[in-house]
Amino acid sequence: MYSQRLQVMAAWGGWLLDGYTSISYLLVFSYMAPVFLPGYLGSLRFIIVLIPVSFGGFARSIGSVIFGRLGDKRGRHFLLTFSILGFSISSASIGLIPGYKTIGIAAPTILYILIFIQGMFAGSEYGAGSAFSMESSGRSSRPLTGAFMQSGYGMGYLMVVTVDLIILYITGNNIFIIYGWRILLLTSLIPGLITLLLRKISRETNVFIDMAASGKIEKRPFTAMLNENKGRLFYIITFMSALLFINTGTFSFILQAVRIF
Repeated sequence: MYSQRLQVMAAWGGWLLDGYTSISYLLVFSYMAPVFLPGYLGSLRFIIVLIPVSFGGFARSIGSVIFGRLGDKRGRHFLLTFSILGFSISSASIGLIPGYKTIGIAAPTILYILIFIQGMFAGSEYGAGSAFSMESSGRSSRPLTGAFMQSGYGMGYLMVVTVDLIILYITGNNIFIIYGWRILLLTSLIPGLITLLLRKISRETNVFIDMAASGKIEKRPFTAMLNENKGRLFYIITFMSALLFINTGTFSFILQAVRIF
């Protein structure tokens, strides 16, 4: 029982990190725009810095396909240990990018690249994390486990807002504009490292171990998924895309709107 709970918490940490990093970016993008783009672009700078939010969402689909194969072939635990490192490091690295005045057009270019990489690792987190948590739970407890996993994003939201207010209080608004926002982005390493620790001390699920032992590991998992879900896949993708669009367009921007107005 203890091992199963540890596995669920290890998977839950990835969802928390996604909420933490996603909201931290939305909280500080208005400070980033003047740093990464030239002044002559005016208000267009804010739009350009926001575009990667959708760009990163596209990267999640690519990441789930590319990295998801590792989880299906080498184990959920292996993929989750690998992905949380890439996820947290790429997220925190955004806070280290020099500004436009220092490296020119390379500044927004590196920003886009890092957000794409971050999105790919986030995509692998959701697929592998869901499988890891469900396989770690008994049939009767899976609905509750699924609900708990969903709370990870909201908890990350709460944590990053709290950290944001603390940093803002300590530095003051003038200093926050200069480098306080960078500190906020760098703090994503903390939940990332804690989650990595949880995953290092947990182990692979018995479900996957049994599948590997009996030779039931799918050689072409992505192709098998397409063949088994031909009629439903389009509707699932459409529904989830609409859900994420509504979430990003409302829930995720509430705090930024409050800060501006």
